[in-house]
Amino acid sequence: MNRLLIILFTWVLITSIRAQSSDNKDDKWMEFVNEIAESTGNEQNINNLYEELSQIRENPFNINQITREQLDRLPFLTDEQIENIQLYIYVNKEMKSLYELKMVKELDLNTIQMLIPFVWLGPPKAINQELDWKKILQRRKQTLYIRFDESLNQKEGYLPKADSTDNRYLGSKPYTFIKYDCNLGNRIQFGLVAEKDAGERPKDGFYSFHMLMKDFGHLKRLALGRYKLAFGQGLAMNTNFSMSKSIIASNVATRAEGVSRHFSTDEINYLQGAAATMEYNKHLISLFVSAKNVAASVNDSVLSSLKTDAYFNTENDLSQRNGATMYLAGANWQRRYGALKLGVTALYYTFDRRIEPAPRIDNYYTFRGRENANASVDYQYRWRKLFFFGETAVGKNGSIATLNGLAMNLTSSFKTTLLQRSYSKSYQAFYSASFSESSRTENEQGLYWGLQWNVRRYWRLSAYADVFRFPWMKYGVDAPSEGFDGMVQADYFPKEYLKMSFRYKYKQKEKNLSDALAVTSQIGRYDLQRIRYQCDYSPEKQITFRTGIDYNYYREEMGKPGNGFALSQSVSREFGKLPLSLDAQVMIFDTDGFDNVIYSSEKNVLYAFSFPSFSGKGYRYSLNARYDIGTKLSFWLKYGQTTYTDRTQISSGLEAITGKSKMDLYGLVRWKF
Repeated sequence: MNRLLIILFTWVLITSIRAQSSDNKDDKWMEFVNEIAESTGNEQNINNLYEELSQIRENPFNINQITREQLDRLPFLTDEQIENIQLYIYVNKEMKSLYELKMVKELDLNTIQMLIPFVWLGPPKAINQELDWKKILQRRKQTLYIRFDESLNQKEGYLPKADSTDNRYLGSKPYTFIKYDCNLGNRIQFGLVAEKDAGERPKDGFYSFHMLMKDFGHLKRLALGRYKLAFGQGLAMNTNFSMSKSIIASNVATRAEGVSRHFSTDEINYLQGAAATMEYNKHLISLFVSAKNVAASVNDSVLSSLKTDAYFNTENDLSQRNGATMYLAGANWQRRYGALKLGVTALYYTFDRRIEPAPRIDNYYTFRGRENANASVDYQYRWRKLFFFGETAVGKNGSIATLNGLAMNLTSSFKTTLLQRSYSKSYQAFYSASFSESSRTENEQGLYWGLQWNVRRYWRLSAYADVFRFPWMKYGVDAPSEGFDGMVQADYFPKEYLKMSFRYKYKQKEKNLSDALAVTSQIGRYDLQRIRYQCDYSPEKQITFRTGIDYNYYREEMGKPGNGFALSQSVSREFGKLPLSLDAQVMIFDTDGFDNVIYSSEKNVLYAFSFPSFSGKGYRYSLNARYDIGTKLSFWLKYGQTTYTDRTQISSGLEAITGKSKMDLYGLVRWKF
């Protein structure tokens, strides 16, 4: 194994030095996504964010025609940065070069590097509110995406049944999707999505249609088919991405987009029906209705639980499909009064069957019944260098959830944010998604403080501290509990081609102790410390080395402490006039168990977020390639292999693989026409 690793590292070094390679403009915003992925357990939330940013990356905004609404879709920008970008363009009429972004007040180099992939330089054009179908059709853009993923190993779930009671996957191994997107002059968008998960039969896959119309007189938005909603800070309604802890420690406010299309493969967080936003005398009024099937376990005509994943590849999964129908209707009102923005959201929803989960002490306050309602008031207010934001929501049972924050840009080099949250243990909102330690906005109280400080010309310091408590029991924690989460990161960038970062993270929480002799469950504290060093080096204009060193230490009461270590090396390159780009990565990991899991980010095919985790001992390597034929046709292909040196079986259940290596293949074709 050591010999193989030496060969791989040497290959990376030699090929990189000889190559003419790329700008790797996507690295900065992908680091932002990766950091949030490590901080949250909500995988679908991260996938939504990644798909949203990938779509914008594919169809960037004209910086000279960019709107507040478009800038709000870039979560790494602060409200003050958004206002300063718009002010600069308004005062100077237009930008002649993207280098002018350096002249925008409060826009630092790191933020500019994240922004660049999402904008392009074009002439300013007035938006025509009139319905001119000839011009709209002339500006038609169509894109077709075809993707496949497949594990090259034989998994237990695909083996022949031993008998009639044996559980197996019903369909074939590959994961596939087809997406069709049609954009008519940025005024009308419609699309189709067809997806089949691994092990699913095509007839059991996910099929979706949407249409979105924008800026037709008083009608600002009209969505038909499947769509998304996000208002305020997400306490009452948010089927999109919600902000979390990240390296941009001072930016935690959620900027809601309102009505938007659902063009992702997310099979849970969407609404189905119609939604419209209208503007009258600076009042924005949104109305929405939805009727959709939800997957659930049905016992004696009662829903015992709602399915939290979207896999329908076994008989048991299929028995839960379309277990109930959910009907929803609501409205939102927004109005700006100078520096003050106010919003009110109200919604009502009902199920055609009663929800009655099996009683447990931790789910005592979980929703039971057929109908529920939520209402909220949200606000934003800017005064000089201070930005206030928040939302307070109430459920049908009278329980309250509230979030309030203050962002302060004290100087051009120092930003800080305070955020308070208090979510009642009995607050119930089906489509709530907001800032939290857990994946649900309930049973949590906390105080967050984050800062960003450009200490000197080449140094930047980011840090956050979050103190939280859970007033009621949680799954796996049979008593009220509390915790702390903190991070400090120092970035050093003395040259344009060299950047180093050092990060330290510390998390302390409580959970049930593992004691076979105990009659009742006791909770105890556990601590997890993570250290990461990363160095990006570009010896030539189009080449980037990335070296990463990770270490973690886990300790819990009445348990044995553990360590985790990983070393990774990656390189990205292009081949001059040949429209081919390659990303290669190799990694060694050695951990004492699952509690010391190591996370790693990898380049993948378009729209495929890759942030694998590793525990045990072994190594991994991957190669990702992209080839363009003109400007219309592009191909992506990725191969990855993980080899464990401490086991002869990987995973368990239907995903079990006999052997020590796991191999995966990914591919995507994009055709613009």
